[in-house]
Amino acid sequence: MLIDGQWVTSTEVIDVRNPFDGRLVDTVPMGTTADVEAAVASAARAAHRPWPTHARYDVLMRAAARLEADQEAYARTIALEGSKTIVRPAASPSGA
Repeated sequence: MLIDGQWVTSTEVIDVRNPFDGRLVDTVPMGTTADVEAAVASAARAAHRPWPTHARYDVLMRAAARLEADQEAYARTIALEGSKTIVRPAASPSGA
């Protein structure tokens, strides 16, 4: 898990299973109370740093482009985690 810009490992993991057939989809680290407190403190510090609007815009646009580029992989993972079908929209959400 990513906390305060650093990858943090955990000795314990949570199995993510497909609820339809019980198949293991992946494992994720199990965070501790200390992990949550560190993440909340980091977010609070970040929220109070000055960040120009144009810089926020640039980061959000890059994030949106990455999500759009990997949307098939995200859709497959979400479908496996929730035993949901993948429905193709008639038009792109971006309106393109």
